[in-house]
Amino acid sequence: MFVKLKDTLSRKLNHAVIGIEKKADNSELYRYFLFKIKDDNILIVNHVCSESIDDIVPLLSYSVPTSVVIYGKNVITRNLDTSGGLDYEGLIRMIIPNVNIDDFFLQELKLTEKESIVSIIRTDFFVEIIKKVSINGLLLTNVYIGPLVFSAVANELNYKSEITINKYCFTLDGLKIKKIDTVLENDEDKIIFKGLEINQDNSLEFSAGYNYFFKKIKLLSSEQAELKNRENEFDDFLTVRLLAILSLITFFILLLVNFFIYDYFYSKYNYLENKTATYNDYIIKRNNLEKLVNEKKKFLETNGFLEKTKFSYYADRIASMIPNEIILNQMTLNPLKKRKNDNSEFEVERNYIIINGSTRNTIVLNNWINDLKKLRWIKNVEISFYNHEEQVAPALFTIKLILEND
Repeated sequence: MFVKLKDTLSRKLNHAVIGIEKKADNSELYRYFLFKIKDDNILIVNHVCSESIDDIVPLLSYSVPTSVVIYGKNVITRNLDTSGGLDYEGLIRMIIPNVNIDDFFLQELKLTEKESIVSIIRTDFFVEIIKKVSINGLLLTNVYIGPLVFSAVANELNYKSEITINKYCFTLDGLKIKKIDTVLENDEDKIIFKGLEINQDNSLEFSAGYNYFFKKIKLLSSEQAELKNRENEFDDFLTVRLLAILSLITFFILLLVNFFIYDYFYSKYNYLENKTATYNDYIIKRNNLEKLVNEKKKFLETNGFLEKTKFSYYADRIASMIPNEIILNQMTLNPLKKRKNDNSEFEVERNYIIINGSTRNTIVLNNWINDLKKLRWIKNVEISFYNHEEQVAPALFTIKLILEND
């Protein structure tokens, strides 16, 4: 896209001219020029001269508008009196009587209402030349016949009354061409145009390039339908193409902006989605933790652990009453009930104290149990386990204290 835009802009800033000279020996000389406009000055970018069109063709490009100048042996140029209002047929017959006008191509440079300079060329040679250069999609904006195009620069030359270039002698009246004659030799090596030195052999090609950029002259042609509107069509083509490229660039920019907007919101969405997933995990963990706390709280409430108790008082009183002959190994307050299975909940036996210990004196143990029964907060004392296997070893016992309800 950007290459096409570059090509489109270069078409406005660059112009190629192909000069084709038919020599007396029927050989052809091709001159190629690439001109560039910069700060209202015309510059020569490239110049190639060759006797073969094959050396010129590779230099042609569809991206550079091109003009053709045909001159030399096959071109006839005459100064004519047109006071009789002659048409193209009449002009041709004034130069070569009794010919088929379709066999000739004509261009006219009007000097006054009564004077014109006319160049003609055989149509078959003209068509052959155009076919040679009209390749690779090349767009021809102008075709000039003979020396007429030199009038584009002649009116800006501060020269004497005559100047000879490309074997054409131009008679000047002030800054305008009065007539053109064919001569055998040139009397000028170079011409000076706005400080630029131009070889006289290249003057017609330079004039064609200058006329493309500055539109100094307009030649009348017998092929109006083909050549008259070439430059207008070319400008319209460039305008449409430029608008199309700008539209594509605008569309591309809109797509790019849309992509960045989409990418921003998509990234934002993914970020928020991840944050939401993280927060959901936190909520699930919080709910699980809250459920676990409630279960534990329920367990503590159910088993009375949150109620006011006198366990420390009970433990202190029991410990203070233990005889020396008894060793207290373990005291369990509100012991766990035996679970029915691994999935059942934990339960405790409320108002129970289980004491594990040992003694060597059974009588002392019995007296101590009787003393415990006398305490008002003990409802009953039960011996859950007693074992005295060896005479020398102490007896192991487990007693269960049933407390009064608070």
